[in-house]
Amino acid sequence: MMVIAVGLSSYNVALFHLVNHAFYKALLFLGAGSVIHAVADNQDFRKYGGLIAFLPLTYSVMLIASLSLVAFPFMTGFYSKDFILESAFGQFQLSSIVVYFIATIGAMFTTLYSVKVLYLTFLTNANGPIVNYRKADEGDIFMSLPLIILAIFSIFFGYITKDIFIGLASGFFADNSLFIHPSHEIMLDTEFAVLTLFKLLPLFLTISLSVLSIVTCEYLPKLLISFKFTRLGYNIFSFFNQRFFIELLYNKFITRFILNLGGQTTKVLDKGSVELLGPYGLEKGLLKLSKSLSSLDTGVITSYALYILIGSILYILMPYISFIDISLLLLMLYALLTININTAWTYVKYHLLVVQLIHSQKVRVLIYIISFIVINVVYVMTSEPIYCTPVANEFDTYAQLADHIEWNYHNLKSSNSVSGPPSLKHANFHLESANTKCMFLDYIDHDEGGKQLPVLNKFRSGLKRVVESGEPSWHRVKITKALIKSVRDFENV
Repeated sequence: MMVIAVGLSSYNVALFHLVNHAFYKALLFLGAGSVIHAVADNQDFRKYGGLIAFLPLTYSVMLIASLSLVAFPFMTGFYSKDFILESAFGQFQLSSIVVYFIATIGAMFTTLYSVKVLYLTFLTNANGPIVNYRKADEGDIFMSLPLIILAIFSIFFGYITKDIFIGLASGFFADNSLFIHPSHEIMLDTEFAVLTLFKLLPLFLTISLSVLSIVTCEYLPKLLISFKFTRLGYNIFSFFNQRFFIELLYNKFITRFILNLGGQTTKVLDKGSVELLGPYGLEKGLLKLSKSLSSLDTGVITSYALYILIGSILYILMPYISFIDISLLLLMLYALLTININTAWTYVKYHLLVVQLIHSQKVRVLIYIISFIVINVVYVMTSEPIYCTPVANEFDTYAQLADHIEWNYHNLKSSNSVSGPPSLKHANFHLESANTKCMFLDYIDHDEGGKQLPVLNKFRSGLKRVVESGEPSWHRVKITKALIKSVRDFENV
């Protein structure tokens, strides 16, 4: 009801109903707690009945709370709940009238379940075990006093404060703590324009439905049972008994999906990747790594010497391997981290076999030769060729610069096979050498006389083209040779 009042822009009525609702709803809950406490914590009210003789105070306060809840005239709930229903009709729009009838139907069912609770708990025959009734009694002053105070407020609070909250001349919200736009003000239409029929319709429907239900259950039970066994009665009873199938649809299409999604999320994230990357996975990984490393402890002195040798070689080659290709270094580290007991034992067996073979003189000579070849290959791969030494800027004439480039070119050509073009590596170095010459062009620009001849510009642009172009390496070498010829021609002029 409070949400309906907010939707009608009647914020003062919504606040008024919120405060009223607090008193009688709290009284209902405390009364239910008093009943549960009296019957040994039994919460199935189908096993209650006949408790009015044992709990007269609790029955009285719950009756007051129920009457206020169903908006019985002159109770606290009547002044706010009934006014909200009238306000919904007082807008005189289709949507608000639909809301009025829906809220009236809701008020009818509220009255029905309130009467049901009071009837099955206090008025009907006793249905519970006798031991519960022997000990049933009102609570002490600490339980009874709050019930009495809330019952008083459930009766008189609405009547006392109605003019403060919803009075036409009330200045309670004059400080604009609750602002209602004048175009949304419907209090006058609600008070004077709504027909009396629609003002009294909720009261008539709730009372009639309550009386009909009590009479049917008490005096016509056979008629009710026979109606339930018909197809129509069974469907109607199932529809209401299963809460309009709202919970069925909600559990089937929403709750089940969320539970499955949450289960998969817990399985994959919480129990999966989070724990794998967290303390659990770290602990397991360290334990596995320590077991793998401990499996290398074979007790054989030659194994330890081999470990030291392998570690030294890796330590020496690590800068070169990482400079050439970092993936090799990562692969070697991954191989060391994935050693397990079985592979370690296999490695130990092969190592013992290698130790036996080393005692052979021929095998020793072969190992020495292979080691010499490997060392030389590594040295050649990681050191600069002789012709790649940097050249200082000591070029007095264009001829000296051309001689140096031509000398690099002939060394480049002679270091490769005669039948084919130079390799990509050497061609790249030659381009780097040409790139070095580009830095000397400023020196050439300051030559005696300051000659800016077209040949020099052609030389400069040609060298930059050699360095920056994306042409094949052999084509770049041909371009460099053509540049040398251009410099020679310029020198002969």
